[in-house]
Amino acid sequence: MNYFISTLSSILVRAWMGLRLALALTVMSGMTFAPVSTGTVLCDKAEAEGLYSTEFLKNFVGLKRGEAGWLFRDADLKLKFGSNTDGYKNLAKLDELLKNRGVELVMLPTPTRAIIHPEKLGAINYQVKHARASYKLYIETLNRLGISTPKLYRLFESTHSKPLFFARDHHWTSAGARTMAKLAAEKIAASRRYQTIKKYKYSSFRVGSQDNNGSLAKAAKILCGTDYNVELVENYLTESATPQDLFLDSPEPRVALVGTSNSKGRLNFNFPGFLRQYSQVDVLNLAKSGGGPFGALNQYLASDKFFQNPPLLLVWEVPSYYRLNDHEKFNKLFSLLE
Repeated sequence: MNYFISTLSSILVRAWMGLRLALALTVMSGMTFAPVSTGTVLCDKAEAEGLYSTEFLKNFVGLKRGEAGWLFRDADLKLKFGSNTDGYKNLAKLDELLKNRGVELVMLPTPTRAIIHPEKLGAINYQVKHARASYKLYIETLNRLGISTPKLYRLFESTHSKPLFFARDHHWTSAGARTMAKLAAEKIAASRRYQTIKKYKYSSFRVGSQDNNGSLAKAAKILCGTDYNVELVENYLTESATPQDLFLDSPEPRVALVGTSNSKGRLNFNFPGFLRQYSQVDVLNLAKSGGGPFGALNQYLASDKFFQNPPLLLVWEVPSYYRLNDHEKFNKLFSLLE
């Protein structure tokens, strides 16, 4: 009997040590996207739109299981991008009113997760080519209207060494933030207004990581009781590489950023820092978490800060799954500028 207990204990100890080793290797690998084994198949409740009844769940309607632990929602699987005719007219008017105040609008309609990482869709039926073509047309239409917009569809033309979006969260990763910042900085540097802004050198370096219990994973937990591993956010810090005495009398930043929790929120993806690094100009970050597409923009345009010292360039980071067709929201912005 003692021999049996001893043998069983030895087996359990070895199993536990093996599990600990596997977990350690997962953490050491950097960012982890693998689900734990306690139920990775979504339940039938995920297909019932009526059960997405809370304010939180309404943001994640249509959860679907992708490849390698990825989760998607209806907003990730859009086929048509851009505004309707009136929406485009409103965007053009907003751009004109800002230019009348000496401000150039730079729009950053961030692509959706599925058109950037279609290899993670698994068995989900999604017309990737059609969606990408629609997104490209959206970007080209904005540019034809005279609104400065980076050609973010160039991201379709190359593979990415690190995922630009999380597997189970609707935000971009730090790698995604860096990539978008590079493209935005190229567009900023092409502006004549940019030439008049004082340049500084910035450098970014990693300062650890933080856990991200992803938003889609939380929705799956509420609906189905499904558990997934946390993902790791690689944290970066951007600092000036210019001698500090040059900053003593530095003016207010002439580039302002309004956007969503991609730019400022509970999780730090360092998008404003990367934007400083690649544009070589200081950036005033006025993004607003939970404010939707218009929250931060409306708040800034209504502020004394904007009226007393408007920026030369205004970067508007807005996820492309928003159609921007809300005429009342635009009218409110117009009333602040006219």
